Amino acid sequence: MSLIIQYYISGVTHNISLLRDIITEKNFVEGNLSTNYLSRVYPDGFHGKKLTPKQYMHLCAFASVIFLKGHLQSHQILNKNLSLSSLTPINSQEKWDLVCIFKPTQCNKKSKIPIKITISESHFIVHLSNEDLKIPKDISLISPTLELEVDKEQVTIQLISNDSIGGVRLQYLGTIVS
Repeated sequence: MSLIIQYYISGVTHNISLLRDIITEKNFVEGNLSTNYLSRVYPDGFHGKKLTPKQYMHLCAFASVIFLKGHLQSHQILNKNLSLSSLTPINSQEKWDLVCIFKPTQCNKKSKIPIKITISESHFIVHLSNEDLKIPKDISLISPTLELEVDKEQVTIQLISNDSIGGVRLQYLGTIVS
């Protein structure tokens, strides 16, 4: 399972996200298979895994950390003390207030999720409404896949794009969000 999660193909159309979903789908795991499996399980076609509200919150945390890491790296590279009103530290302890916005097609309605991030010596600590996620500061924005641990479980995120104005496009559990 971990090999298919880590598999990354760029530039061509593929069905890795469908295969990733199939191998964890209840009917497949239990062996309830037939020649009409795909039409029975995905009657409207496969459009990515339906994420739970908790998974959306985690995804929002990942996107926020990726954006913030890129922003902080650009400041180091430019050696300038630029500030954007939405990214000004709250105080000297490196706390950040961000807003993660999901498009309606990604979670049935437009959602604006406030995110607070504290930076410790080794982690970004993302404060969500009902939990705190620790994401290592040493993640690489060069690699197309990010391996993270959340709730003591390995999570693979594919970084599809990260633009200079705050847009982050990720694939998580076969679902692409931007």
